[in-house]
Amino acid sequence: PAMYTIFGYWVPKHERGRALASLFVGGNIGSVAIMPITAYVCQTAGWPAIFYIVGGTGIFSFILWIIFIRDKPSSHPLITESEVLYIKSNLENSEAKNAKDVPWKSIITSLQTWVLIIAKFSGFWGYIVLTLKLPTYLESVMHVSLEKVNKYQNLFKFSASVHSF
Repeated sequence: PAMYTIFGYWVPKHERGRALASLFVGGNIGSVAIMPITAYVCQTAGWPAIFYIVGGTGIFSFILWIIFIRDKPSSHPLITESEVLYIKSNLENSEAKNAKDVPWKSIITSLQTWVLIIAKFSGFWGYIVLTLKLPTYLESVMHVSLEKVNKYQNLFKFSASVHSF
């Protein structure tokens, strides 16, 4: 959720679609990249090492976030005034509205809202099932080696990335 707010302050309106697609594709690329790395680490150093490496990477990412990310362009020490003006001139009016201005009853009772909720839930459920259960099924029922399972899993993630754009 924080990324959407940051994009609202940082990314010009005409660039948001590509920025959001890059965010989602980046997650899939990370998943594709980590699979062979974790398989290698598991075989050479044992499965607990995976948690230390991924946790350390998370801590490193957090440190970079604290150093380089700011809520708004105007508060960032490394951005020039002309860049701030360019960003601000290409943003929508992002002034926050009062909560009472949001038509919650209309939103909750809207058919379109419920169709979107069901579609997103179903799509995400299918994605999670394929991501978490497919490797187990391929290995235990179909007797496919972990290396081949990894290739199938990466193919799935890669195709999801391609279709995100």
